Amino acid sequence: MRSVLSGDESAWNRFVIATADTVYCAATSIFPADQSEQEALILFQLLRADDFAAIRPFDGRSSLNAFVALKAVDLLSDRIMSRFPVDSEAAWMAFERFFGPEIRRFVNCRFRLPPGSSVFEDGTTTDDKYQDVCEKLIENDYSRIRKYDGKGSFTGYIRKLVRNLCEDLHRAMAGRRRLPEAVQRLGELEQAVFKEIYWNNVARDNAVLEFSARGFSADAVKQAILTLENAYRNTAASAPKRHVSLDSDSKGQASLIEEVSCEGSDPESTLIRAQDDQAVEQALSSLSIALERLPKKAQLYLKLRYFDEPPLAPREIAPLLNMPVKSLYKEREKWEKRLLHELNSMGVENFPVLSV
Repeated sequence: MRSVLSGDESAWNRFVIATADTVYCAATSIFPADQSEQEALILFQLLRADDFAAIRPFDGRSSLNAFVALKAVDLLSDRIMSRFPVDSEAAWMAFERFFGPEIRRFVNCRFRLPPGSSVFEDGTTTDDKYQDVCEKLIENDYSRIRKYDGKGSFTGYIRKLVRNLCEDLHRAMAGRRRLPEAVQRLGELEQAVFKEIYWNNVARDNAVLEFSARGFSADAVKQAILTLENAYRNTAASAPKRHVSLDSDSKGQASLIEEVSCEGSDPESTLIRAQDDQAVEQALSSLSIALERLPKKAQLYLKLRYFDEPPLAPREIAPLLNMPVKSLYKEREKWEKRLLHELNSMGVENFPVLSV
């Protein structure tokens, strides 16, 4: 390394041979095969640039290839950032290859699936949450990514950005929750126990211990759990199954929405379903009219996302619409807002079936 830093060309050639696999693997992990060789050569140029500024701090405490691998990460992230103004589509592809695994790690840490379930309460999966984060990064021509001002490392900036986006999405998801009216009529202890058991997935026995530690008697907590279970049983017994068929038009085309089933199995969905029934009945009569006013792709997306059983995730719908996933994520918010606008124009302020 001393010979390299002194400008010895033969030493530089030995350096290239010694680190070629590391640099080439870094390039191929991010860029397409037809670009990776060129990108590897660019990496070597960047390692040599400004009088070897990138590799000059090497002090021998780690292996040379480990040190070069870390430097390659920083240089590649800078390369990705520099490509956004030139070719944003190609830059995004490289960005997702580079940061995708880390984004998934943040998502998996922030969004915990209910025990024994592969989906969240809103029907989405961790893959959907990953796509939601990517959608936020893509918004407004990648404006969040482009705001990087060069202070600190680009990698550190993206990590902080993704962490904040996960927090925002988590707060939005929690904010949509509401206590069923049957629970709102109960006492503060029953409401608090309901949140712990049905929102935070705390086992009943653990809930008794937790509230006992807060100063409540174990008997009072057990009675609160019993009261909640009775409220669920009473509501479930009186809540009928409801099936609704909506035709997409009067020309004999296939039904846009074949069936909407309101049957639920858990206490929270059952209690909320009962109070929503009347609102849903009023809204359904307006829904088919509102849907007819939307483009056909929008109609199909909304059907597959919200009314089919089981509902499909956006990444599964995109191929059916012959659209790239990224394009669908750009369009879906417009379609959902358009549908709500059409419903609002007919006097339907909220539509309980849609979680938009």
